[in-house]
Amino acid sequence: MQSIILSSIKKFYHNSNLNLVILHGLMGSKNNFKTISQSQILTNHLNSTHLLDLRNHGESPHTQSMTLGEMADDLSSYIQEYKDVVLLGHSLGGRVIFKYLQQYEQEVQQKVKGVIIVDILPKAVKSTYVYELLKKLVKINLNQITYNELTEKVFEASQNKAITQLLMTNIQSQQTIMRKDIQYDFKWRVNLQGILNDFQTNILTDLTANWQGPHCVICGENSQYVNKETVHQMSLIFPNFKEAHFIKDCGHWVHSEQPQAFINIVSQFIQTLK
Repeated sequence: MQSIILSSIKKFYHNSNLNLVILHGLMGSKNNFKTISQSQILTNHLNSTHLLDLRNHGESPHTQSMTLGEMADDLSSYIQEYKDVVLLGHSLGGRVIFKYLQQYEQEVQQKVKGVIIVDILPKAVKSTYVYELLKKLVKINLNQITYNELTEKVFEASQNKAITQLLMTNIQSQQTIMRKDIQYDFKWRVNLQGILNDFQTNILTDLTANWQGPHCVICGENSQYVNKETVHQMSLIFPNFKEAHFIKDCGHWVHSEQPQAFINIVSQFIQTLK
C-alpha cells in the first residue's frame, strides 16, 4: 500500500541508529518542527529526522476521508524502510501515534524504540470550538480579497491571534511575490472539508494501546487539553506511565512557545534510547 503521506523533509546525520519521525498537529504542517528538528542538541543523537505532512495537510494529497486508522496506515507505510524509529507527535499527530500503537502492535515491537507525545490525551476531547471554527473557515470566500482582509476574516472566525497566525500559514496564492494590500485569489493548503468529514466521528475518539516501551509525555503547563489531574489518562496507552513533563509559561504549542525547554527534554529522552 502506498502512503498518502507524499510530502516529507528528510535529513541524515549518521550519529546513531535512531530515526526520529515527527507528526504535526491539526492545521499544521511539517514546517512546524523544522527548526526544532535541526537543533544540534537533537541531531547529535540521531541517524535521521523525518518531518511528515499528514493527509489533507501541507503538500500531502487531499482525500475526503482521514480517519485515525487511515492516518495510522499512512504512518506504517512511511516507516517501512526504517528501523529504530522514535515517534514524536503533537496534538493530532499524537493521536495518530496512539492509533498506530493500537493498530500495528507487532510492527511496533519490531520498529519503534521510543514514543514522544506532546500535549494530547487518548480520551476523546470535546472540541466544539474547533469544529465550529472549521465550519466558519469553509465559508470564507477566498476570491479577490487582500491578504490583510483575509487575515481579519480568519481572526473573526477564530477570535485568537495565535490560532489566526497558524491558520494563515495554510493560505496560498499563485503569486510568488505578494503585497498584503492587493486583491488576489487564495486557496487553502489544507483540505478543510476532508478534515470536517471525519473530525467529530473518527478523530475525536477514545483510544487505548499497550506500549510498554520507553515513552515521554510533554505538556504545556497552561494547556487547555491536558493538566495534572487528567494526564493519568496516558496509562490507557502506556501501562507503565508515571509522570509527564509540564513546561512552564506555555500552552498547547509547547514546541513553539518554549522551544529550548522542549528540545532539552526530547534530547534527554532520546539519549536514554541509544
